[in-house]
Amino acid sequence: MTAYFEASYATRETKTNTAGQGAINLPGSYPLNQIDVLGLDSTLFFQSRFINDTNVAQTRMISGLKGDLPFLEGAGLNNWAYDVSASYSLSSGQDAVKGIPFFPRLAQTLNNTVVDATTGEVSCTPVTVSGADQDVPCRPLNFFEPTFLFTGEFDDPEDTEYLFPNRLTDTIVKQNILQGYVSGDLFDIPTGDTVKAGFGGEYREDIIETRTSLAGDFEGFFNDPGSNGRRTLHEVFGEISIPLVKERYGIHELTVDLAGRYTDESNFGSAETYSVKGVFAPTDWLSFRASYGTSFRAPNLGEQFGGRVTGFANPSDPCRVPGVAVPFQDTDGDGEDDRRIYDANLDPRDPDIIANCQNGGGPFGLAATDPFNLGANGIGTSSTPFFYGSPTRVATGSNPALKPETSTAISVGGSFDQPWFEDFDFRVAVNYFEIEITDEVNQLTASTIVNRCYNSAGLTDPTCEFIDRDARDANDPTSGEVTFVSALNQNLGAQFVEGIDYNAEFGFDFKAPFSDDQFDYNLIFRATQSLRQDIEEAIISGVNINDNLGEYGNPKWRLNFTQQLTWKDFGFLFQSRYLDSMVENVIESERNDPVTTGFSRCVQEEGRGTVDNRTCRQYDDLASYWLHSASVSYSKDTYVLRAGVSNVFDTAPPLTDNNNLGSLAGIGYDIGGRTFFVNATKKF
Repeated sequence: MTAYFEASYATRETKTNTAGQGAINLPGSYPLNQIDVLGLDSTLFFQSRFINDTNVAQTRMISGLKGDLPFLEGAGLNNWAYDVSASYSLSSGQDAVKGIPFFPRLAQTLNNTVVDATTGEVSCTPVTVSGADQDVPCRPLNFFEPTFLFTGEFDDPEDTEYLFPNRLTDTIVKQNILQGYVSGDLFDIPTGDTVKAGFGGEYREDIIETRTSLAGDFEGFFNDPGSNGRRTLHEVFGEISIPLVKERYGIHELTVDLAGRYTDESNFGSAETYSVKGVFAPTDWLSFRASYGTSFRAPNLGEQFGGRVTGFANPSDPCRVPGVAVPFQDTDGDGEDDRRIYDANLDPRDPDIIANCQNGGGPFGLAATDPFNLGANGIGTSSTPFFYGSPTRVATGSNPALKPETSTAISVGGSFDQPWFEDFDFRVAVNYFEIEITDEVNQLTASTIVNRCYNSAGLTDPTCEFIDRDARDANDPTSGEVTFVSALNQNLGAQFVEGIDYNAEFGFDFKAPFSDDQFDYNLIFRATQSLRQDIEEAIISGVNINDNLGEYGNPKWRLNFTQQLTWKDFGFLFQSRYLDSMVENVIESERNDPVTTGFSRCVQEEGRGTVDNRTCRQYDDLASYWLHSASVSYSKDTYVLRAGVSNVFDTAPPLTDNNNLGSLAGIGYDIGGRTFFVNATKKF
């Protein structure tokens, strides 16, 4: 019997202080608004500072006993052993955010600031902000102070603290695990080898606790009640490996592996999963394998206990009049453009979408609105109508009605290791895989929910249930907006993935001319060919299959070439990665749509969405991408010194006119440019 114990502690602190562009929507009635003397609402941009201080610590302890079970030999069970253990882990994190406007304080300042007509004294009606630790008197703010415009801080530090208080969040995650298993030989097969098996069980408890000092209402942040909850998991499992044939009948190996697991989760019930694997090798240099398996995943702590959190956002609303449909026009015949007037011929929106906006209704009773003026004021009366922002409350977080995810996976493949030549090594493996995930847990963005709703016939898509829209008042240009979107976690149908993995390795030794020194060269090739990337979406009329293969983030090919050259204690490595080209939408009719945004270069250049009297179209495609890195290393005893350069040719990600690709993270592009590095490693 052997007792063992392991403990670890890790801590990390991250501080960021970044600059950005902030915006304050100033009402025309605000007495300190210096932008528009006509009393119209306006937007003031300023240089903001975003300060984030994060501290994370993790403690983990595990202890157990392991040993042999010789008393089972009397029953014909040889080589049986056991391992039982208990573990405890605690992760804690503290996050402080500063530099984000706090909406309740901003609102009370904008609504309650007054200027005494006699003395010119500026004051703010003493209305306080309700909420935990938020009884703060109103303060008048001059957003036109040069210090604020260029630094994001007011001359008076108390004004800065008032508008930009700290948002503090503490999170603790605990996990307790008890597990044990036994493994050993069952019996021998005359034509094969020894049948081996293993059986075990596990108990797991997960706990999460979150405390947020300010309930929410920060611009771009959510009203976070914290993730608080507990779950337990009980599992039993077993595996058996059956070598049916071993070095007989001209067969090198024929083995079948079986595995099963029963899972009982305290909040989402129980499920059985299993897998079947087989290996057939006619020789020791050629083999084939196949597998089929299922899985079960209950929603995690955050998906279960995250709570409904709300905050402000500005989701894309197809009912808002697009700027490209409001061109400059000469209405008084003097040859100068003097007004911007709505032109239906330039409106890129589908007529059915416009009808949905005008009519409202549907199974979920959405309010009607005005798609020809929504989001703007002064169309047809001014050359510079004001386009409003629309802070919409968005709820995200856990959903108690979630179901567990389940999946099935199939793989078939083979490998070859050339046996005939001693001068070089060559190995190749090909594996086909197919995965289907059912009841996938994910979250639709507020923009996706709104657009899916208004793109459906008669506002019948189930996402319409998650939208609240204010009724349009012809006398109030700010009315008719989306006021609330519920973007909670959902079971979003199914996801299908199909592809082929390719792996090849080639290596040989050689001597350089006029030298007895030996060099070792290796080439490693890895590739993934995606054949299918489909998402099944439930809609009111049935099921919609969304084909994502070849779209942003889902290239058809990913390649990786690694070349290694070793000489004595020195090594040289050159690595190349390839990403296939991608498009916004694989449906040809929905690609390269007419430009509707001022972010487009042709709109910025011509102002009317045309170039040489032709409708300007945005280019949505992303070109293929190669990235190369190189390094040299020196190894001696327990030391390794390494130096190199990432992105050797300083290759930038491909350009596109499209602004629907919100983040490059996870795709594989290098956004940092050429980087040099040096590191050292010491083994003890």
